[in-house]
Amino acid sequence: MITFSTDLPHIVDIMDHRAASGVATGTIAERQAEIDRALCVVTARDSASGLILGMGFITGELPNIQLNKVLVNRDYRGQNIGAKIGWGVFRVALESTK
Repeated sequence: MITFSTDLPHIVDIMDHRAASGVATGTIAERQAEIDRALCVVTARDSASGLILGMGFITGELPNIQLNKVLVNRDYRGQNIGAKIGWGVFRVALESTK
């Protein structure tokens, strides 16, 4: 089962997810700067293993936000995880403007 959350993942988990998604992990400082710029992070996880399957960052200022850097683990692509992360971002934005 896949669960979606806005709980901030540990930075090591973010770097592991980037590697599993086929992109460079970068440095801890780069990932921390990415987190610091984000209004929110939406993650998709395998509920049994806790593995991050997908992640997207919300940046900008409400109500003008952007979904950035959506990455889905190579082994889980084609399951609409990225689209569901996008809808999660949209819901966070709507709740924040109430």
